[in-house]
Amino acid sequence: MFYQSLFVPSGQEPFSPEIVDRPELLKYHHNWGRVGDVAVVIENHKTVSLIGAAWVRLYPPDDPGYGFVQGDIPELSIALKPEYRGRGLGTRLIEALFEALKKQDFKGVSLSVDRRNPAIRLYQKLGFEIVVDQQNPTMLLEWK
Repeated sequence: MFYQSLFVPSGQEPFSPEIVDRPELLKYHHNWGRVGDVAVVIENHKTVSLIGAAWVRLYPPDDPGYGFVQGDIPELSIALKPEYRGRGLGTRLIEALFEALKKQDFKGVSLSVDRRNPAIRLYQKLGFEIVVDQQNPTMLLEWK
């Protein structure tokens, strides 16, 4: 699912699958199950296959993720297989993840998103607010 979470701008070639092993990306999925790792998944029950996931992970200040706000605010990642996008499943995944996070008393969630990514509308609809809007395409959003 991590590979599916990587945004590819329209007209660009998809990333090589090996990109998930790059050190700056490996931190998003390697050794899953650490303290603070929380995930929800959605699957197709007919084919018993995973079609989407939303997850958060905490990062320390000395090894932050792209969407780092502070050490006790987990960073969100979300992925849906392309054929399942645009059906409201991303909304359902994030809402289910928020419910799980509320039970664990997290203060908020952050994420990094490319301003060209249409998913930004979903994040803002769900209450994420822009924290940093840099000159490059990346925006940092936070939900509290």
